[in-house]
Amino acid sequence: MRQSFRSFALGLTLSVVLLYLILVAQFKSFLDPLLISPRAPGLTGALLILYLTGTTMNVMSLMGLMILIGMTVSTAF
Repeated sequence: MRQSFRSFALGLTLSVVLLYLILVAQFKSFLDPLLISPRAPGLTGALLILYLTGTTMNVMSLMGLMILIGMTVSTAF
């Protein structure tokens, strides 16, 4: 179980780095993705709802959060 969570954490980290690099290529700036990424209010809302409902952070919820971040960044500009 710990090994699978370590691999998932590595994959999640790599996906965030790749998302940043894709945004750098799309906006042709290293600063714009850093300004857009924290502006994902849906992320804090989703984490709050997970906490309030007592739902655990599992693979499905992490995949949903990644999709939410992607959609938020996609519609930012």
